[in-house]
Amino acid sequence: MKIKRILAAGVLAAVSILSLGGCGGDSSAEDTIGVVVSSAYVDDEALQAFAGELVAAHPDWEGKVIFTSQSMGDSEIDGAAYGAAVMQQTAMAAADEMDIMVCDDENGARNSRSELFIPLSDLFTEEEIAAFGETLTFEMVDESGNPTGEMAPTCGVRVTGDGFDTAAGGADLGAYIVSTDKDEALVKEIFETLIDS
Repeated sequence: MKIKRILAAGVLAAVSILSLGGCGGDSSAEDTIGVVVSSAYVDDEALQAFAGELVAAHPDWEGKVIFTSQSMGDSEIDGAAYGAAVMQQTAMAAADEMDIMVCDDENGARNSRSELFIPLSDLFTEEEIAAFGETLTFEMVDESGNPTGEMAPTCGVRVTGDGFDTAAGGADLGAYIVSTDKDEALVKEIFETLIDS
């Protein structure tokens, strides 16, 4: 049974990576800022409705920002599906399809520790960071998952608005920057908007 689950996870991961790889050929995708919302469950319909409200409030985002939902599932109940979702995040970042991630603390901690996110101090001044509110810093862990006493860089800010509540089922979310290669000013503007949305 365990072998079947591992095989299923491998097939799912391969399909996810291959399907994402096909998305990179569109030149318009190279110019869009990808915002991925990831939690145990994300309602894509609710996310797209909220994304429409954000774009309507920021007309200059039209055609420049793509919101993508990612339901992770529960790592305790279905580790294989969860593992495939983690691999999909890595593939999206590698394919330059994810510039900002809004996610629950489990994703935030794992991706901060693995250096997927850019430290806030690389992009913002101390004064700007202080104005954001609650910043998110996670303790590093060893290979066995035990805390080491060291802290990962501060990469995230707690999302304080309720705009994502319907889409992400009320989970506590943080916003993180993955890449600023396309348009740093726009990525920072979107990030700052999302933390208060």
